[in-house]
Amino acid sequence: MPSYPKHLKTGSECPPLKENQLRLYSMQFCPYAQRAKLVLATKNIPYEEINVDLVDKPECDYLDETNSQNRLQPTDPYLKAKHRVLIDRYSGITTAFYKIMREDPKQGLEDLNKNLKTYEQALTDTFFGGSKPAMIDYMFWPWFERFQFLGEAGFEFNSDGKSPKLTAWVNAMEANEAVQKIKVPTALLKKFLEGYKRGKPQFDFE
Repeated sequence: MPSYPKHLKTGSECPPLKENQLRLYSMQFCPYAQRAKLVLATKNIPYEEINVDLVDKPECDYLDETNSQNRLQPTDPYLKAKHRVLIDRYSGITTAFYKIMREDPKQGLEDLNKNLKTYEQALTDTFFGGSKPAMIDYMFWPWFERFQFLGEAGFEFNSDGKSPKLTAWVNAMEANEAVQKIKVPTALLKKFLEGYKRGKPQFDFE
C-alpha cells in the first residue's frame, strides 16, 4: 500500500520550502486536489505534496506554478471556450454527488442522472480533449472515480445502458498513466468517504 504524507494540523510545523521545488498543499482524498495532481502527473512536474487536515487546519500558504510541458488547454479559442463552459456546468455533477453522500440522496440521484446526459452528448472522441486527455478530462475524472461508492444510495453508473460513450471514456481514463500514478487506493478512499458521510472525516489511516 502506498504511503502518503501525514496531514498537518493546527500547531504542526510547516516544512521549509525546498529550493526549486513546487509544493502542492493538498488533502489525500480531495477530488479538487486530485485535479491538480493529474495535471502535474501528466506534465511530469516533480512536486512536494503537503497534506492538510481540513477540520483542524494548519496555517500554511499555497504555492502555484505554471509549466508549458504537455499542453492541456486547446489553442483554438472556440474549443477553449467550449471546454470552459462544460467545466463550469460540471458543478451540477459535483453538487449532485455531495447531495447523494450527505444531504438528499433521492434528489441527488435525479440531478446526477440528468446532468450526466449533457456529458454523454458532449463527448465526441475518445476523450473530451480529443485523442488524448486534456485539462477538461482531468477536471471531470475525480468524481467519476468516486461514483463506485454511491451504490448504497442506489446509483450504478450506466446501469440503464444510456451512457456508452462515457463508459468508454471511463475505461480510457482508467488506463491513463497520470490517473494511475496518483490514484488513491480504493480501500482508503472508501474509509474516508464513509467518515465523510457521518460528518467525521478521517484524514490519516495507519
